Amino acid sequence: MITAQLEELFESVRNRAQSIADTHRHLLTADDHRMLALAFHRAESLAEYALEEALDQVPDVKRAELIEQIEDERRHINVFAHWLGDPPDVPRPKAKKRPPVVWYSVLLANEVAGFCQFHMLAGLLEDQGRREAVDAIAADECVHIARLVGWLQEFAATKTWGSVVQVTDAFRRRLEMRMQQFLPRDELSAVRAEMAALIDSTLERALAANSIR
Repeated sequence: MITAQLEELFESVRNRAQSIADTHRHLLTADDHRMLALAFHRAESLAEYALEEALDQVPDVKRAELIEQIEDERRHINVFAHWLGDPPDVPRPKAKKRPPVVWYSVLLANEVAGFCQFHMLAGLLEDQGRREAVDAIAADECVHIARLVGWLQEFAATKTWGSVVQVTDAFRRRLEMRMQQFLPRDELSAVRAEMAALIDSTLERALAANSIR
């Protein structure tokens, strides 16, 4: 369920990402836009792989919603594959065994980053059809984030919460590197820095939602 607190967070992220896009749109070339499509195709493919791994490592009660989320990721992948025409294959990483709380933390961090970046992308796009497609993807991410925030609540008052902090803090330290994969040109360093800061603060606020942290 998307709470009022999360809805307020999502709206502020939409506005900030749009502002970043408005400020820096003139800097992006056609090659930059293709790089973004490639990076999003790769990121959503990796998200699908992660969810497929998590499916067999979480409680049975969570499986139906994860299957739904996998279907969402496949739709997202298809959007960018269509834009690219013939996207490269995305190798599947080596499988990992993780306890459920770690999976929820990893998935939440990735969903938050994706949500922020999709709203940036929507703001950069001039084609209305593509913009609507990305807005629909971002709407899916809202549902995913709310779900994962809810799943993490059961760990908030336990020693296990240290695993959540460890995973998300490590993710936040890698944000500059993540943005480098999406917008690698030196001229776009300001966009990278502003988006990294937005993702960082959004993840912190998502963890704090409903007194999680």
